[in-house]
Amino acid sequence: SNAWTVILSRATDVWHEPYPVGRDVLRVGIRPGTRDHMEALAFYFPVVGRSSAVLRLHWGTTVVDMPIEVGDGPGQESGSAPSGAP
Repeated sequence: SNAWTVILSRATDVWHEPYPVGRDVLRVGIRPGTRDHMEALAFYFPVVGRSSAVLRLHWGTTVVDMPIEVGDGPGQESGSAPSGAP
């Protein structure tokens, strides 16, 4: 299927108005997939790891998986685990 563009925007006051060009925070190209039918629109995390997760948009049989990764927390070296962590 064709790629979608997922847009995170700073615009919060734009109900039923033309798209506010120039207020995007992030644009990501993602290819939708298919799963079992879900009647209601849902956003959920089917995969959650220590520094990454997948946010899934699911409606009907269409799913859009958006991978999310986070950097190291404050005071940690790259790749190190917090004290007491395995």
